[in-house]
Amino acid sequence: MPWHWDLEQSSDESLKRHLVGSVEDAWRQCLPVWLNSPWNDEDFAHGGRVNDYPFGLHRPRYRPSDATRLGHMFVERFPADYGFLLDRYMHGSPGEKLCAFDLLHFLAYEFYFEEKPLPEVLGNSDLPLLEIVRADLEYEPSFLEALTTFTLGDLLTNVPPLM
Repeated sequence: MPWHWDLEQSSDESLKRHLVGSVEDAWRQCLPVWLNSPWNDEDFAHGGRVNDYPFGLHRPRYRPSDATRLGHMFVERFPADYGFLLDRYMHGSPGEKLCAFDLLHFLAYEFYFEEKPLPEVLGNSDLPLLEIVRADLEYEPSFLEALTTFTLGDLLTNVPPLM
């Protein structure tokens, strides 16, 4: 059951130790946390996620896992390093691609809430969405209607709901 992992959480200070050095160093430190998230259990075998739940799965009460909190801290620490995340999205392992997607999604929210424009390279990206993301979107029909090209840029420009 995927909601049990958040009963014991690390402090933000203990999570920050993963964010030392360059974006590449931090990625190497954070990736094991994300790849070992509960998404790797038998019910949710997606190969690692940063976000705790897929689109369309809503909880009335929710406390983010260490993996999700670390993901938000990662994009706060490295907001200008979206090129690295795009590279991981294009060339990483399946688990890395999914983690990079979640981080790019978090980053799009950061830009949205700070009322900053989404960098053109993200908004204009014609990279296809990962199949698991497309499947998740089936559970968000109102958002699904807003998408036109089903590319990474289309999704990041329209920023679907976070948990």
